[in-house]
Amino acid sequence: TNAPIMQNALAADFGAARLIGYDLDAARLRAIPDKWHAENGRVVRVTLFWQVRAQMQTDAFVSLKILRGEKLAGQIDTRPVRDAYPTTAWRVGEIIADTYDVPVVASAPPGEYILNVTLYDPQSFRVIGQRDLQTIVLAP
Repeated sequence: TNAPIMQNALAADFGAARLIGYDLDAARLRAIPDKWHAENGRVVRVTLFWQVRAQMQTDAFVSLKILRGEKLAGQIDTRPVRDAYPTTAWRVGEIIADTYDVPVVASAPPGEYILNVTLYDPQSFRVIGQRDLQTIVLAP
């Protein structure tokens, strides 16, 4: 399989899958408030690239969080590929591009935050894998 072109390469272990990289599009953080989000339209678009190493037994969810310490400035939790491609259907050897729009809460104070990704079992809340991706800056 040809590896996709991605902004940030990784080799993060998430059990049966490996997070091999991600793209980050922060353009909408600076966007004029519009109709994309009820609060203020600010979203961070993240595309995760998963490489499947073994058959997954768990119908796992992905959680993306925008954090500063314990303070949460944004979060989305869902099945991969816009809820359309459960991890139990992933095929060994496949590379999956998995895009999320993480909404930023209107009350989030400006400053630096960490973008974190977690793969977990939504039944038991067992964490399969977790990784801080990078710092993002929320402007005033």
